[in-house]
Amino acid sequence: MKLNFLLVSFVLSFSLTMAILPSFSRIAEADPWRLCILQSARHKALDEVNRGVKQYFRDEMISADFLVKIGPGDTISDSAIPKILQEISDYDPHLIIPVGTQAAQFASTHLATIPAVFSAVTDPVGSGLVGSLQEPGKMMTGLTDMSPVLAQLNMIRMVQPELNVLGIVFSEFEQNAVMIRDHLKSACDSMGIRLVEAPVKQGGSVTTSAMNIIHDIEALYIPTDNTIVSGIEELAKLYSRHNIPLYAADPSSVGKGAIAALSIDYFQMGIQTGAMSVRVLKGEDPANIPVEQPLEMTISINVKTAGAIALRLPMDLILAADKIHDGISDDLP
Repeated sequence: MKLNFLLVSFVLSFSLTMAILPSFSRIAEADPWRLCILQSARHKALDEVNRGVKQYFRDEMISADFLVKIGPGDTISDSAIPKILQEISDYDPHLIIPVGTQAAQFASTHLATIPAVFSAVTDPVGSGLVGSLQEPGKMMTGLTDMSPVLAQLNMIRMVQPELNVLGIVFSEFEQNAVMIRDHLKSACDSMGIRLVEAPVKQGGSVTTSAMNIIHDIEALYIPTDNTIVSGIEELAKLYSRHNIPLYAADPSSVGKGAIAALSIDYFQMGIQTGAMSVRVLKGEDPANIPVEQPLEMTISINVKTAGAIALRLPMDLILAADKIHDGISDDLP
């Protein structure tokens, strides 16, 4: 009897194992998700989002292939569109991940039938990507990288408690830059700080605009504005000579002469984008997923720049800093 019981148990166990194996085999052999990352331009912040998205899938051990297309940062020419669309069509992605406003607008216009999760878009509503942040209403949702201007202003006030007048240089032809200006103006009004504006026209001189307000302000704020950031080293030298602190929203600007930056952690934003992407891949309707804001911030400071203008950084800020620079790419005069 004991032998017969063991034999029956073995047969049942073998049969059950054989029944389960095919399902495990199907899981192991399942095709990976096909994801198309459309990146507006080669830019450090956008590159970090790209890297974070891929890292999320690796960390979660989710099988995925990526087709990555990186654009020039402006409108793609009409002649190039058919080739790009054909390549994406041949790839047949399950999901589009546009990184940057221009890429997201391209996906919204030309790839509207494919679900999309955008990232690093400053103004999703104003850019025409979603109906509202809470109810996107389309095949697209994602993350906004609107600068945390109130938190940035609080950091500036931590360094300069008596600050009364703040300047901003921004591209008046860039929708995102104008929106940041508007948010900063509102934050300044709430804190009793006067905001002095130095708009830059298309093709205009960033340095000239910054120089026009240099005698009227106590500190200068540089937004995430590619046109302005491209001239950050020259601005840092100019303002250092006048002993005026320069603060940035872009962390890379701190290594080029800005005093400090409180900014979005774009790599962690990519991780967050990856997590949202999986929700859509698993069947959630992007039209019903609210647009998210980044959960992680980072603080960068430059002690050499502060020392050059005899500005004492608070110890609390130094201890909170994620990155401390003690030099810049081109020494201040």
